[in-house]
Order: sequence, then structure tokens, then C-alpha cells
Amino acid sequence: MTTVDKIIAQALRLLCLAIGTLPMRYHEPVARLIGGFWFAVDRRHRRVTIENLERAYPEKTDPDEIKTLARKVFAGFSRLFLEVCWSMKSDPATLARHIDRTGIRFVKEALAGGKGVLILSGHLGNWELLPYVPSLENIQNHAVYRPLDFAPMDHLVRFLRSRCGTGLIPASNALRKIVATLRKNEVIGLLVDQNSDPHNGVAIKFFDQWTYGTKGLALIARHTGAPVVPGFLIRENKGFRFVSGPAIPFVFTGDTRIDIEVNTQAYNRVIEEMVRKYPEQWFWVHRRWKTPMSSPWPRSVAL
Repeated sequence: MTTVDKIIAQALRLLCLAIGTLPMRYHEPVARLIGGFWFAVDRRHRRVTIENLERAYPEKTDPDEIKTLARKVFAGFSRLFLEVCWSMKSDPATLARHIDRTGIRFVKEALAGGKGVLILSGHLGNWELLPYVPSLENIQNHAVYRPLDFAPMDHLVRFLRSRCGTGLIPASNALRKIVATLRKNEVIGLLVDQNSDPHNGVAIKFFDQWTYGTKGLALIARHTGAPVVPGFLIRENKGFRFVSGPAIPFVFTGDTRIDIEVNTQAYNRVIEEMVRKYPEQWFWVHRRWKTPMSSPWPRSVAL
């Protein structure tokens, strides 16, 4: 980073630390205020969110119901920011008191196989605090991430994600590092719920709409044999709960292409189920169905 970038990064860190002094009991009302203002002034993201919700929930024909849910989405993302700032002021013992980690047993059971674990996750709940869960259980974990274009913010985000011991794996040319990490029987978390394209993804159905899903997780699971375990940090009551479950069985069909398609669909089905349970906690601001289909679908194989 340049000297100016370093100064900005330090200023951002100090600002976050100052915001982090706000007690957690005030996060919800303050987030509603911030989210309400953001919803009112950000026309572009408001429109994207409402369009996504209308597309995902065609049965919700009342515009006011959609707008109410959209406002909750904006408030939820605002709350995530407050929670991240709060976490910067919190020691591991404080974090542990606020995170129900009962679900980590599924990760531990999968680790017993000795092939490492791939945690399937997405932009649901507070994904920025998710890496704290295995760290608090003394499980060495890593997160695959894409560097941000704005260097000071990228520096801050990398600091946040690694402060409890989480290793960071840049998404570009990450396969070799991922394979080596899994061979050490460690955990890697991947957020795989965003829009992809025909080159990096495969066609799947998400909320009954054709779109592209990132194929990387299925490729890695097929290549390494590492189990894929769902993991989401959901906001509940006055804290968080790590929601997990048994490893998702990998389906082998004898055809590599179909294997990737079928299993990518299975992973996205798990994400969709979680989003349907906690719709106000997902990042609907993202244009999930942005890329149009470039080939005839569906194929003959049932997804």
C-alpha cells in the first residue's frame, strides 16, 4: 500500500473501533435507523433488492410486504457492520459468550475422516464473524477471499478475518493452496452464493429461477474427497448461533460434468433452504440472477 493508503486504513480502523464501543443491546435500533436511511436514499440497491425479492417470492403479491422485508434486509446489513466493529473491541472470551457453537460438532465429526473439511456458506447472517467459530474451538481454519479493489478497505477486511488465527487464501490460483491445506486436515470456508458466469459456473436453479452457480466447491470436493459441511452464523436473540448439519453426500454419476452440475445444485439447495428460513438476513442487494443463460436449459439430467 502507498503511504496515503496506510493512513486511510488506520483511520478506518480507528473509526471502526470507535463504533465498536456501542453496546450490543443498541445494535438493532441503531441498525434500523441506518438501514432506513440507506433504503430511502440508495435508489439503485433498493430497486435491486425489491426486484430480487419479487422474483424469489412470486406468491408475495402485496408490494408493502416486499418493501417491509427489503427494509429489514438493509437494517440487517447495517447491523452486520455494527457487529463487526463490536467484534474488534471484543476478546475471544466475549465472542465465545455471544456465539452458540453447538453446531460445530458436525465439523468435528467430518474432520475425523482425515481429509479436511470444506464449509459451505454464503452471505447470510454475519458471515464476517463466521471464521471465529472454528477458531474458538481451536480448529485451524482458512477462508478463501477475493481482494477488494480499495486497498485500505482490503487491508481492514483482511485484518478482521485473520485476527483470531484464520488463514486467508486468495481466490485467484487458490487450488494448490486449498489442496495442501485439506491434506493437513484443516478447515476451509467458502462463500458460494453469488452470481457466476458460464466459464466459472454451471447452470442451477435457485428459488426456481435458472442462474449460474459457482462450480469451484464441487470441483474441489470431487478432486480431494473432502466432506462439504454447511455452516452459517445466524443472528438470534442477543447473539449468534452457528447453524450446521451433517456433511452433504457427494453424488458420483460417472460423468465429471454431470457430477459438478448435480453437486453444485445440491449445495445451492442447502443455501436456498437457509435463506428461506432467514430471508431478512441474506444479502439480497446482490444481483443473483444477473447473468442470462447462454445455452438451452434444462439439460436431460435432472437437477
